[in-house]
Amino acid sequence: MIHQFGIEQGSRFTWAVRTLERLKLANPAIQTVFDIGSGNELLRHQIETMGLVYRSFDMSPQNTNIQQWNIEERFPYPGTADVLVCLEIIEHLNNPWLGMRNVSATLATGGHLIMTTPNPSWSESRLHLLSAGVLGMFTEDDLRVNHHVFTPWKHIVNHMLLDNGFEKIDFAVLGSKTKVFAHPFWGLKLPLRVGFRLTKKLIESLDGAATGSLYGVLAQKKGSHADE
Repeated sequence: MIHQFGIEQGSRFTWAVRTLERLKLANPAIQTVFDIGSGNELLRHQIETMGLVYRSFDMSPQNTNIQQWNIEERFPYPGTADVLVCLEIIEHLNNPWLGMRNVSATLATGGHLIMTTPNPSWSESRLHLLSAGVLGMFTEDDLRVNHHVFTPWKHIVNHMLLDNGFEKIDFAVLGSKTKVFAHPFWGLKLPLRVGFRLTKKLIESLDGAATGSLYGVLAQKKGSHADE
């Protein structure tokens, strides 16, 4: 199932925190959260404010609180998580199946994965494919600068999670519907801009998955924790 969650791309952290709050409310036994690819630990304060234990991991730690881990290798530390947060990571992996297997192995039975990925079905990405022959967010520049090497189509991500022991997989579209009269509106490019936005709105009217640049994914590892 796909839900619409009306936030912009930069607010994936907001979606992740709200999702974690709902999980904590439904499952009071949740104690430990692993933040994979934590960057500069933007989520630490909000997660610890919930009374949860926060552990952060990154390939290139930015401070001494963060433990180094390349998820395409086995987890090198003791302990497991009740919830794993993995925001904008999977598309960077050379072997996403291996990475997800290692991620799943660090998650307690019945625990939850909160993940975001680029949405290849986004209306703007589709139009970029039509005009330039390549999906937006997966251009040659994205490969060189961001190492976007895996295109996370919904059906493929779903299959990857099932292969690695997850169930109850739920997708949310993170973004908002195109607004024809949004800023910027006036100027010499007005006819092209309006045509572009109207085409996006048409695509979005035909496919609800096209309304946001990101997917938010919530999945549960097979086990005995209480359902949401």
